[in-house]
Order: sequence, then structure tokens, then C-alpha cells
Amino acid sequence: MEIKLGIEREGDWWALVVSVCLSKPESSLLFQNDPLISWPTDDVACDERCPVVRGCMYLSEVAGRSDGLRVVFTGEEPARRAGLIIGHQLTSWGKGIESA
Repeated sequence: MEIKLGIEREGDWWALVVSVCLSKPESSLLFQNDPLISWPTDDVACDERCPVVRGCMYLSEVAGRSDGLRVVFTGEEPARRAGLIIGHQLTSWGKGIESA
């Protein structure tokens, strides 16, 4: 599994960008167990572009998005914290399938 995490400034806000590329065997395993990836929503920026704050997404959905997952936060620190949390969940899942 290839994971890319990045933080980008968007005016007064900060975007966490996550992309995941899965191998065919890893993608096949999602049919048996598709983990729900979650992040804190306390500081998620909400406006007319994003009227509903989302705090989780299935790994298959993150991996299936050509532009990856993009979550916009009101500050840099919350974006970095969410990146650490998401990164840990993804690497834990990857380690779990390697040991299986």
C-alpha cells in the first residue's frame, strides 16, 4: 500500500490531502474487511462548499478517489493531527494484512 499525506494552505484554512494506492491483493481484501478511516471533526472548516462535516470514510472510497481524500481544517495544527491519526490507521491496517 502506498500512502501519501500532505498539508496545503488554502487562504485562512489548511487542507489535509490523503491518497492511497492499493495493490490488487490489498484491494481484494477490502471485500472481506473494508476499514472505516476516521478523523477528528472539531476543527473541520464548514461552508457552502461543504455544508455537512464528515468524520469518516471507508478505505475503499479513499483509495477509489482519483484526487484522494481532502479535509479542510480551520488551522494547521488540527490538519497535522488528523494526518497523524489517519496515517496511523492506514499503516495499522497495512501491517495487519502483511501478518495475515
